[in-house]
Amino acid sequence: MKASIGRVVHFVGHGLDLEGAPRCYAAIVTDVPANACGPDPDTDARCVDLDVRHRIAGRFVDHIPYSEDTTAVITWHWPERES
Repeated sequence: MKASIGRVVHFVGHGLDLEGAPRCYAAIVTDVPANACGPDPDTDARCVDLDVRHRIAGRFVDHIPYSEDTTAVITWHWPERES
């Protein structure tokens, strides 16, 4: 899949206090900037800017790389499919 503005993804972070085990947060893609993660077009297309949602507050984060590792901190991935 290709990231585009308005898509819902998961952001992996430590929480608002930046402590504790990594966890997923719902996030909305706000931009897919060109050359955000380097000169490689394949890599660039996988970096996004996000509006990360939390039950207490939201925050904007920029230039977040994609990772298939769903526990890699400060990355995004597609939501897991539930059956």
